[in-house]
Amino acid sequence: MAARFLLPAHIPLASESANLYNAIRMQKNIHKWLYMCAAIAVLGYLAWPYGTLFRLYIALNTGDRDAVETAFVWPSVRNHMRADLNSFAKTLVTKTATKKINEANWIKNLSLTWKSAPAVDRISDILMTPDGIIALFENPNALACFTKALSPGTDGMAINKCYAAHIKAKAEVNKAFELSGPKFSRIAEKTNWAFFTGPLSFKLDVAHEGARIALNLERIGAGWKVTRISLPLKADIKPGV
Repeated sequence: MAARFLLPAHIPLASESANLYNAIRMQKNIHKWLYMCAAIAVLGYLAWPYGTLFRLYIALNTGDRDAVETAFVWPSVRNHMRADLNSFAKTLVTKTATKKINEANWIKNLSLTWKSAPAVDRISDILMTPDGIIALFENPNALACFTKALSPGTDGMAINKCYAAHIKAKAEVNKAFELSGPKFSRIAEKTNWAFFTGPLSFKLDVAHEGARIALNLERIGAGWKVTRISLPLKADIKPGV
């Protein structure tokens, strides 16, 4: 009996094998490019707030009010500053009450202290502006002049004097900014935190001119903006005046 050989129904031609190989290679290349694009997008998103902070740093150094104006959500930073100042004022009230507890006029002094609410609003409205932020960047100790105005018995014109001395008196011309190589060791030494606190939030906690300052940023619209700035509201800061 003759042997039977089973032949494949179809033998792929060399051209078909080449087409199959090219299709597989193209698919692998597409996947590789997709992974690269995804990695670039993630790295770009991670670097985004750092770029925002760098532009803000240049704006503060050069006194660029327009750039500072667009970097903050002003209603938010003012509301947070009012809350911080109110908390600071309450601390002053407690200290004043403790000192006056055995004096006949302690109740009068305590009640007058609560009239500092309008002063808190005025200080917030002065400091949380482009001019105020630039002035505090140049001299963080100027903040002590304003917080001192919340102390009981302080002259009602104290805030105006602080404004005239630290903000209004500043030159209104933009300064030149000379960019030099980054000093990573110095940056690392002064930075306590500089990273995301959530998918849409970022925090910078840094020591600047001897003062610890924190900036909270949020992703708003097509960019990152500062929504809160925390300043050292301490009675032992050296006054700037």
